[in-house]
Amino acid sequence: MTNLRLTTATIGIAVLLIAAPARGRINDEDFDIARLIGWMQATCTFGEDGYIPPQIAKAGVQSTLKVLSKRYGKALALSAAKLNLKKYPGCRPFVPATYLPE
Repeated sequence: MTNLRLTTATIGIAVLLIAAPARGRINDEDFDIARLIGWMQATCTFGEDGYIPPQIAKAGVQSTLKVLSKRYGKALALSAAKLNLKKYPGCRPFVPATYLPE
């Protein structure tokens, strides 16, 4: 299951890169958002599977969401957290309360 979760982020980035020629070319902002979301997903997976302590997973997810919020707005960070929780419900303990869906 872990390999499947990790490849999901890789596939998402690959799709983004493959689809870029259809849109023209990928811009740095799109790539940065995809990279940050991928790190958040990996952090959740590692925390959920016990490869890193829960407090480290929580700090990593919180840091990623803060960066997303600062660079691209709170709405995007909230959407990223919501989609991440939909895909990885076990990540809920690592997501700060301010980013949890109501």
